[in-house]
Amino acid sequence: MSGKERIESLTASWYGFSVFTAFLGWLDGGSLLWSGLGLCFSFFITFLIGNRLLAKSGFVRLVMLAASLLASAFAASATVKLTGNLLSSFHFGTLLELGVSVTWLGMNIQSFRVLTDKSVKAYFA
Repeated sequence: MSGKERIESLTASWYGFSVFTAFLGWLDGGSLLWSGLGLCFSFFITFLIGNRLLAKSGFVRLVMLAASLLASAFAASATVKLTGNLLSSFHFGTLLELGVSVTWLGMNIQSFRVLTDKSVKAYFA
């Protein structure tokens, strides 16, 4: 898979993550309006970042590498904390938060791996 295809696939994964989190936010008692607005905002940000990466912006790639590392650390911390909360007392809302946290961690690890992949580095060269 070429670097461009990997970036396009990563962008599509982030669109899917946006839908997932908007749906879980709505399930957790959020209004349909706020979930929809959050989804639109997430799509807009994903579109902007994805287009800048496809335009070979090395600065955006560097910022996203740093952001994915930082977000991975926060997501791992949140996952550990939420797992402890879930084990001490089960709540459906905590289970939903844990699902988002684990998925967020996975997305950030995937982002870091894609952005450091040889074919993506070659795409930016």
